[in-house]
Amino acid sequence: QLIIIRVIVMCAAKEQRPTLQGTRYKTRKRDEKVKYDPKTFCEVIIATINEAGGDLEAISAALDKEGGKQDYNQYAEQLLDILIAGGMLQAGGIISEQVADVCVVSAEPTLEAIRGHIGILVGLLRRYRYLQKNVKDEMNKVLTYLKQFTESQRKSLAIFVALCISENLVTPGIIYELFSDHLVKDENVTLAFSTVLFSTWLNEKGIVNVGSALRKVHLEDKLLKLLPPPKRREHVFDEHFEKAGLTELVTFRKSQQNTRIKRKLKDELDEYIKDNAQISVILDHCQEYLDST
Repeated sequence: QLIIIRVIVMCAAKEQRPTLQGTRYKTRKRDEKVKYDPKTFCEVIIATINEAGGDLEAISAALDKEGGKQDYNQYAEQLLDILIAGGMLQAGGIISEQVADVCVVSAEPTLEAIRGHIGILVGLLRRYRYLQKNVKDEMNKVLTYLKQFTESQRKSLAIFVALCISENLVTPGIIYELFSDHLVKDENVTLAFSTVLFSTWLNEKGIVNVGSALRKVHLEDKLLKLLPPPKRREHVFDEHFEKAGLTELVTFRKSQQNTRIKRKLKDELDEYIKDNAQISVILDHCQEYLDST
């Protein structure tokens, strides 16, 4: 009987187990591959903006609602392109043929007008926080193509960038992009842009805040780079920005320069004292500094 039981158990173990062959699985929505289609996305966003009829509050509400249908994460670059330039900003600074009726560069270059566009951006960033990581890259791209915009459009952009800095949407480090050779050699681009930018920023925050922010990104001693190379002289900088009513910026640059010179002199004097240099040598060195300043 024991042998029979064992045989029965072995036969049962050898029976083919049921398989899942032919069973269909339902693909989870998050696992489905969505086709990358920026053109269609842009068409939808541009239509959404245009349907609002120029009302910035209506545009903000419509874009907020549209975010529930569209993938703002996947198309963050295109979304920001449209908000700033009106359409997809392509290589070389070319804007796609289809553009929105309302965007930063088409706005009147006034603080009041541009502040409304900042409101749209801030509203989207509060609702869709993942967009924040794309703002800096978008700003860098737009500044790279500054020469492709008209003078009026550059003024609107300068005010927009200044307000973004004031609202901590980007850091003042964005100004480094203005030092690019192809921009700075044309004083109608970098110098003119930075003049509007600093005027707006100082008006919003004051020289104490602006100066502190510049020091944090190590720009306090690099402001001369805003001038075209042939005109990169201190008196040229001072004359230009004083004429633009930015005397505070001129004073700040001079104070930073004096601080840097004093620090350098102190380090050199410490070396002289360490090496037991003669008093006459130290005095002569100090006199050279006084003559040079």
